[in-house]
Amino acid sequence: MAIAKMEKLALTFKAKHLDKVLHMMQGFNGIHIETKYESTVPSATKLKIDKEIGQIEKNLQDIQAAYSVLKGRESTDMFSFLKKSEERQLKISELESIVEESNWQQIHEEIINTDRWLQNTRKRRKEVSRLLDELKIWEYMY
Repeated sequence: MAIAKMEKLALTFKAKHLDKVLHMMQGFNGIHIETKYESTVPSATKLKIDKEIGQIEKNLQDIQAAYSVLKGRESTDMFSFLKKSEERQLKISELESIVEESNWQQIHEEIINTDRWLQNTRKRRKEVSRLLDELKIWEYMY
């Protein structure tokens, strides 16, 4: 395994341009970004950023929960289109448009609601089966 020489670049810009610069930099592969802006960002902006990060983390947890539900129900051909497709390289703008157009929140809700319905149906089925087993002794009473 070869080791590539790393280059270091220091950028200095106003904090108000941070989002734009980071967004542009995300398009490059193999970049490690270290920021030292924390000390210059106002506390109100830090709170806003922390709130956005919290929402993104919650969204990620929701997606992971839905994925685990689907993964547990995976049939042999359910995800075959994903397995057959080759890995795609997307620009950050392409990924953003896919996420915006996907309506993932509604899909997530449908997955979670369907999973709850299935769990309740299984519980009900077990209960009915138990009741049928209890009543089997009366099967030949007529």
